Amino acid sequence: MTSRVLSESGIDTQEPLFSVQPTDYRTLRKEAERLLDDMKEGYRTHFSHTEADTFQQIKQYIQDHSHEDMSLDTLAQTVHLSPIYISKMFKEKQGINYIDFLTECRMDKAKGLMKDPEKSIKEISYEVGYHDPNYFSKVFKKMTKHSPKEYRRSLLGQHV
Repeated sequence: MTSRVLSESGIDTQEPLFSVQPTDYRTLRKEAERLLDDMKEGYRTHFSHTEADTFQQIKQYIQDHSHEDMSLDTLAQTVHLSPIYISKMFKEKQGINYIDFLTECRMDKAKGLMKDPEKSIKEISYEVGYHDPNYFSKVFKKMTKHSPKEYRRSLLGQHV
């Protein structure tokens, strides 16, 4: 029954065949434990691969949609996982929390947009998902140690 449930979940398992014909309770128990251990290992292997793929998809989704209002709860609803689980994955696999990853994505996009001298800092702040240009500037300076204007000047090779 366990093998069937795992198989229906997309996890490959070997058909649970006993290596010896159990003749007593002790042998039956030993063989059943061995089979369950094999199935548990198959589940762990499958889950670790699936989790890695899911995490990559979540990161890609955040990168593609970082300019949108995206709380952890909204993201969790979108990817059909719990916010606590997503938060835990970020801490374990990325070493930072969700909001820090979102901020990094936004700042990376902002740095790229600053190459265009025609775009104002205000326009860039809105494009990367900030509704308050002053808050954007504060976060940008915290992340890069330079104000957006200073960063743009150094990027474009302009002197103060």
